[in-house]
Amino acid sequence: ITAGHHGNEPAGPLAALEFLRRYADGQFTTDFSITIFPLVNPDGYMLNTRENSHGVDLNRQYDDPAEPEILSLISSLDSRDYIAAIDMHEAPRYDRGFFIYESTPTGEDIELGKIMVQSVGEYYEIAPRGNNGVVRYDRPNCCRDFWHRRGSYAVTPETPGAFELDDRKNMHIISLESAISYLEDIYL
Repeated sequence: ITAGHHGNEPAGPLAALEFLRRYADGQFTTDFSITIFPLVNPDGYMLNTRENSHGVDLNRQYDDPAEPEILSLISSLDSRDYIAAIDMHEAPRYDRGFFIYESTPTGEDIELGKIMVQSVGEYYEIAPRGNNGVVRYDRPNCCRDFWHRRGSYAVTPETPGAFELDDRKNMHIISLESAISYLEDIYL
């Protein structure tokens, strides 16, 4: 789980921290080992900018990483296989609903994005994008593409910037918990 590639998108980091709190308090349990990077771009977060303090969009650094934040993230990963990668983002203010970018599956299509969108859709509006809120889109050089090339099922939930911060955070939490529960049903 990654969040905060763009410092001006606070819902993902807040959701990651809330997810960790719920997990620590026993409100959410899983048999999976989960790796979480709750704030990839701390300088951008403090400056409320998309880019880091060097003016670089960290989510466009994965093919030839040069920025310390991405080099650190990549070097901290071990050699184990990751089933899925969830990279939390926020869409622009004009977006009025939740949606997910999903990489084209490298293996069996488990439709993880569909499950996540359906779970959020029980409480919030879904954007009229892609196939009922799931957009299959492979973007070179981004975090989702990095995980996709490693063979992981990769999704990017996008919460709508037009919604209040608490709602955006809750959308991410709902999508995270539904994704992990769904993956447990399939793989455990």
